[in-house]
Amino acid sequence: MVKNVKILERFNREQIKNEDLSYEESLAIFNSLYEEAINLKVFSSQNIMEGFEAILEIAKTINSIP
Repeated sequence: MVKNVKILERFNREQIKNEDLSYEESLAIFNSLYEEAINLKVFSSQNIMEGFEAILEIAKTINSIP
């Protein structure tokens, strides 16, 4: 449980600044997260549009990494 959201957000911003991932590495992470979401049945691989919002959130996170 997060007790101080501001500290967590500051930590996340610092982590993003310090990450040095290539596009290929970011894409590999995205694909792994996507497969894990399917395995956990967060959304179905049969109807990709059901999980589209989740994919967009993951993509936004990955794209924020310089």
